[in-house]
Parts: sequence; C-alpha cells; structure tokens
Amino acid sequence: MRTLKVILFFVVLTAIGWGAWYYLQQQDREQQFRENELLRSELSNLHNKAQQVEDSLRDNNPDPALTKFTIADKADKLTSHVQYTKKMLAERVHIDLVHSPDSLLLEEPDNEDVEAIFLNEKDQFSDYHREELIERLSKFIRYAEEYSNGDVAELIQSREILSANHVCGEMQGSECYARLVKSLNRLSIELEKFKLELLRNG
Repeated sequence: MRTLKVILFFVVLTAIGWGAWYYLQQQDREQQFRENELLRSELSNLHNKAQQVEDSLRDNNPDPALTKFTIADKADKLTSHVQYTKKMLAERVHIDLVHSPDSLLLEEPDNEDVEAIFLNEKDQFSDYHREELIERLSKFIRYAEEYSNGDVAELIQSREILSANHVCGEMQGSECYARLVKSLNRLSIELEKFKLELLRNG
C-alpha cells in the first residue's frame, strides 16, 4: 500500500512539473507574440507613411527615373523578399501553409532545428534563406550608399545580426523561431525607415 502511495505521489509530482513547464512555455510564446505584434504595428505605420509621401512625390514629379524612386522601388522589392523568407521559414518549421508566420509564434514548431532551416543546411527552399537574403541586402546597401545620402547604419546592423555564426545562440524551437521572425520584421522596419527618410530628404 505504501509503495502504491509513493508511486502515485511521484506520478502527481511529475504531472504537476510537466504542467508548470508547459504553462511557462506558453507564457513565453505569448510574450514573444505580443512583442512581435508591436513590431508589426510599427512596420505597418511606417509603410503607410512612406506610401503617402511617395504618392505625393509622384503626383508632383512623376518622373520614374528619379533616383529616389528607383531606390524606393528596390527597398520595396527587398522588403517583399524579407517577408516571403519569413513565410517560407514558417512553412518548413511549422509544416503549416495556412496560418501567418507571425501568428505561429504562439505554437510549438514541428521541426525543432529552426536555425538549420534558416541557414539552408537541411532543407533546400528556393532562394528564401539566410545566404540569399544577406546577399540581396548587401547589394541594396552598396547601391544606397552610392546613389543616396541615406544613413544605412541600421541596415548594416541588421545584416550583422542575421549574419552571425549562430543566429539563435543557445535558443531552439519556438525561441529560435521567435528570434528569427522578429529579426526579419525589424529588418523590414529599417528598410521602411530608410525609404521614408529618403523620400522626405534624399
């Protein structure tokens, strides 16, 4: 009888431990989701402001060859590439083609080796991985430096973060996924900031 009570005690203790662990993991995912929603809101606001400024400029000076329009178009194309890289990462990490990459921050990934997928070590996914993204970003930075007076310091910093040998450090699973999603959204924010400043003062 005593042996049965001891077994039941450890079973209950284990269940409580697993429940507490799951609760803490869920709380962390929800915190990451909230932080990312703030980034998405900032990105949306910047995009809308930049679009308003660009529309006004094009109305007054519709010359499509104007350098600032060319750079703005390149920034838009790069932002689209960044966001689609995020989408492709989500599809392979979560095996999910339905939900948005940002909403999946609330879920535990099906594939825990998130960093390897982003680095394109195990799963080839077209041109949407770290190496291609860094190459495109570097080209944009060189072009912006040559043809504008815009400050590219933040873009260079974003590139350095994503170029690190271990982008996620010791983080795995949902933690690594959240870090990558937020880093890609921050890069998109810096591109929108650069574009807005260029259109206003470039």
